[in-house]
Amino acid sequence: MGSLCACDPITLDDLAVRLRDSFETAPTVWGDPKMTVSRPTFLGGSLGDFGELAVRAGADVVVTGEVGYHRAQDLSLRGMGVVALGHDRSEQPFCSILADACVSIGVPAEHVYVNPLPTQWWVPTQGDFA
Repeated sequence: MGSLCACDPITLDDLAVRLRDSFETAPTVWGDPKMTVSRPTFLGGSLGDFGELAVRAGADVVVTGEVGYHRAQDLSLRGMGVVALGHDRSEQPFCSILADACVSIGVPAEHVYVNPLPTQWWVPTQGDFA
């Protein structure tokens, strides 16, 4: 399930920084950092064919969990920004929604547990971990 949004114009670079801070991750970004975006589309998890749907819908950037290199390169060469947050990070906001839904249908709250973000992988940065 993806979403197409409209927002005040922002550069791809500024959007990537906001996403980095909001999702507490180091996103991978394709596209001109100075390009202006105002029609972002979002899809948690893996991009798959959603990028083509985003192009047809008039999006100028797609934010997703993961994307194959050649697919991201193709979309970028066609003028679309691509931001990959990490599969786990892109789906984390839905965990509390699903947990609340479980409770609302009668699962006792003490039986609902949201795992914290996994820590089995990391990215080396300038002397620290991302």
